[in-house]
Amino acid sequence: MTDTIGTLPDPPMIAVKNRLEAKPIIRILDRQSRDVVGWLYEWNTGEFVPMWKQGRREDVVFE
Repeated sequence: MTDTIGTLPDPPMIAVKNRLEAKPIIRILDRQSRDVVGWLYEWNTGEFVPMWKQGRREDVVFE
């Protein structure tokens, strides 16, 4: 009699996208002065991430 070792099939590969490239899609402006304070970027993963010029602002508009 011989022993056999049962193995499970490999788990399915899940496609995980890494952030590789992004493009600015909208300017972020200070609501009062209308100065550009950042840009909203869209990554190749579909994520939207703000990039601020000098720190996060609260009172902004997207244009």
